Amino acid sequence: MSNILDMINSKKWQFIFKRNALTEIAKQIDFTYEEAIKPREVEIEKKIAELTNDEQKLLADFSDLEPVEGDHMYPTNDQLGIYHDQADIQHTISILDGQMISMKEMQIVYLYKNIEILLKEIIRTAFPGEDKRDLFAWDNMKYFFKLKKIEFTSIKEFEYVNQLRIVNNNIKHSSEIGTEIQKKGINEFKGLCEFNFNSLTEFYNRVKTHIEPFLDNVVVNVNLHLFEFCDERIDNIVKDYAQHMDEETLLRLSKALEAETHNKVFKRN
Repeated sequence: MSNILDMINSKKWQFIFKRNALTEIAKQIDFTYEEAIKPREVEIEKKIAELTNDEQKLLADFSDLEPVEGDHMYPTNDQLGIYHDQADIQHTISILDGQMISMKEMQIVYLYKNIEILLKEIIRTAFPGEDKRDLFAWDNMKYFFKLKKIEFTSIKEFEYVNQLRIVNNNIKHSSEIGTEIQKKGINEFKGLCEFNFNSLTEFYNRVKTHIEPFLDNVVVNVNLHLFEFCDERIDNIVKDYAQHMDEETLLRLSKALEAETHNKVFKRN
């Protein structure tokens, strides 16, 4: 039993547990909101199609009616009724369309929030001793990874997540498409002043397929930083310390590393 506990408590196994934990975090991206709203989307689309069909029938009925003749052409009561019914249909379609847009906006906000949660958890797990106050603003997170010399902004899928962040921030403030989206030239919103259902849907479907690969690659790069030490990296670490330490401090570091190495070899044997 003690051997098992010693094995679990050994640094080697702690590294394995941490590496596996980080890999599992990257797999936890959640698309349940998308699944939850799908039935309502289908229901609203069907209702809009029915209302549009009803409107076409009203317009056909209207064209068959003759106005009242006199000095002026006046609409009949039947025509006035059709006007009223058509206005009701247009009003209802407008409300349903707004609901569709709102659900799609929340789908984008929900997806980005999940990415934020998982990135925070990756950092917490990988660097439990770090001061994480104010870390999770986007620019601070980029700076954190840069300090650690961990690839983040150069990950192939980074730009998709960055676009998602920009659209998410815009949605939180306004339904009008802001200057940051315009400057970014995001294809789905070119030439538009406001978000609509089709543009949001096309954007979401394009971006979401890149989220899991992005998180996977973040974890790969974090694991490389934590656990992989090629000769070149070791040389760079040594040179970096040598630049900032005097000879006495370097000698103390060398002795401490030698002692730690001896302890590991002794425990293994």
